[in-house]
Amino acid sequence: MQLTLEWSKFFNSFEEDKIKENTPESPGIYLFWVKLTKGEWKCFFVGETSNLQKRILSHTKPTEKRICISDRIKDKNCGYEFAIVEENSHREGIMTYLCDYYKPECSPDRQWGYPIFVNLPE
Repeated sequence: MQLTLEWSKFFNSFEEDKIKENTPESPGIYLFWVKLTKGEWKCFFVGETSNLQKRILSHTKPTEKRICISDRIKDKNCGYEFAIVEENSHREGIMTYLCDYYKPECSPDRQWGYPIFVNLPE
C-alpha cells in the first residue's frame, strides 16, 4: 500500500503559542528534526497521535519522560512537521515505514503495523 500525504510546512519553534497557532487538533503523524553542526537536518523522533497539537505540546512540558526528546527541544535548534492522517491503522503503518527510513534515535525500535509507504516531506 502507498499513500500520498500532505505534509505541513516546517516549523522551527516549540513555543506553546506557536504550536497552538500552527498545529491542528487533528490525528496524524509528526516528525521532530534537529539541526546538526554541519547545517543538515536529522529526524530524531517520529510520532503518531489522535491530536497533533496536544501531543506535540506535551513533548515541550517538564513532564516529558523521554529525555532524548526534551533535551533536544530545550537545548538544540529543532523543528517539526506533520501530516494529518485520520485512520489509526494507516498511522501505525506509516510509523513503521518512517522509523525504518529515518531510524530516529528517540523513537522506539519496533514495528507498529504493516509498512505503508508514503511520500517524504521536502
